[in-house]
Amino acid sequence: MPPFQNGDEPAHFVRAWQVSRGQFRGSANPETPPEYLAAMLQTYPAIETDAFPAQPDARLLAPYEWSVLQTQVYWFAAYLPAAAAIRVASLFHLSLFAALHLARLANAAVFLAALFLALRAAPQVRSLLGALALMPMTWIVAASVSADSLTYGLSFLFFAMILRSREEEVSRRYLGWLLALTIVLVPCKYSLWALPLLALVPAHQFANGRRRAAWLASAVLISLVVIGAWRGISAEPLAALQAAATARGNDFSANAAMVASHPWAVLRDTTSFGGISRLLYLRTMLRQFGGVFGWMLLPIPHTFFYLPVLAAAAIFGLELRPFRAGERLLLAGVFLAAALATYAALYVIDGMYVDGRAVFRTAGVQGRYFIPYCLAGLLAVSQSRIKLRSSDLMPAVLAAGTLFGMVAIWTIYGYFYP
Repeated sequence: MPPFQNGDEPAHFVRAWQVSRGQFRGSANPETPPEYLAAMLQTYPAIETDAFPAQPDARLLAPYEWSVLQTQVYWFAAYLPAAAAIRVASLFHLSLFAALHLARLANAAVFLAALFLALRAAPQVRSLLGALALMPMTWIVAASVSADSLTYGLSFLFFAMILRSREEEVSRRYLGWLLALTIVLVPCKYSLWALPLLALVPAHQFANGRRRAAWLASAVLISLVVIGAWRGISAEPLAALQAAATARGNDFSANAAMVASHPWAVLRDTTSFGGISRLLYLRTMLRQFGGVFGWMLLPIPHTFFYLPVLAAAAIFGLELRPFRAGERLLLAGVFLAAALATYAALYVIDGMYVDGRAVFRTAGVQGRYFIPYCLAGLLAVSQSRIKLRSSDLMPAVLAAGTLFGMVAIWTIYGYFYP
């Protein structure tokens, strides 16, 4: 991808740059790199569409100013890999574009490291993890400067560690690492969906029920304390974000009240994307989930043909002990609740009530938002009657991943470098 063309990448880069300078706390008046404005205007010709004038103008940066303010309330740890790379670039007096590409490489490397550990921890689901990791949308985000990159990697590792605890005996140190991973993951994009899944760790991994309850309580309480503390630390940029939202027609309080009092109306109206059918909306969401690039949401061709590979890996390729009915209900419930919470959160910060309808002001919910917790839904549909070994499915997964990776590269090349 050319510089700053990934979704919300300009805003995430600013936040990573701030963290690289030791500014872990967000700001109501965020500082940007000196070359930032010039770099942004320089890259606009690469993203010209009918909706934008041919001559770049500083006024076009207004959407990014809003996005920069949004990133000020994100958990700083999600930016540490990119921030470390940007710091190295500054020590060697490299350009802003060089710093951007180094930050992308750092995020990709950390994602790969987390994926490697996940594949080692749960070899029984390598085909599923591999299929999800090689999906075009996953790599587009993982190899960009975004808080989602670390969230993806930690999510994969989190699921793998839980699954390993179901397959073999693990040590107290292992449970300690899983606890630490949970505490780091949950504040990343507010991944509260991870906490209920800790109940999947079998009781026999603990000396007694009291220790299991203490371990679960510690994970929940510490995670909530960290989130609460960070919300307190981020009170100033959050207030600035609310003020900016009000100025552009988004009332957080009114939107939250709308979600609480009329949840079905919000879900019904905001998923219509201006009145399109639900079937077309589902098609759009699946395409976004499989692979779109850039903040323009331009799709990679034929990504629908990749989704059956992912489904087959989930349904037939898991060499795991069968999930009990209650565990399947938990997995499905976590996925559904996380999806609905995503809609609710996006409506609160990006919704409007216009002409008797609840609508998103901008793009609203995108398919990439489901990637961190989609494993819960995929695991819920696994079955034990017809099984294929993960190693037997891997050639098909690798072939499909390679093919669609080449299609993605060719599409990006044809659009940005005609």
